[in-house]
Amino acid sequence: MMEEKLFTLEETNTLIPKLKEMLQELSYRKRVLSLALNKLMKIKEKARHNGHNPMREELLEKISAFNMYLQEIYKLGCILRDIDLGLVDFPAIINDKKALLCWQMDEDRVTLWHEINEPCVNRKPL
Repeated sequence: MMEEKLFTLEETNTLIPKLKEMLQELSYRKRVLSLALNKLMKIKEKARHNGHNPMREELLEKISAFNMYLQEIYKLGCILRDIDLGLVDFPAIINDKKALLCWQMDEDRVTLWHEINEPCVNRKPL
């Protein structure tokens, strides 16, 4: 098991531009995957009767691409809470205890945090 990374506010804010790009791509990949799954559901009945799934390879490729971007975000050490909102937590030490710096994609920098056992809706200013 990998040791949890603890972020400073400076490190977190430095990551924001890269993370924004990664989340935009992940969100795009999620939409593409969702469309492919919807298409698959429409042809599922035909495929069941003839034993052939023409979308199998395409779907596996889309799942793989989505997973690759998801893993890249996790490798940074942050915690992705919501793809659609672009909500991300960064483990940190705040007021001498473990907490989470909290950032949402429409924000330019990290200015909020919350306790580890609290939901993101309880974000407080730094």
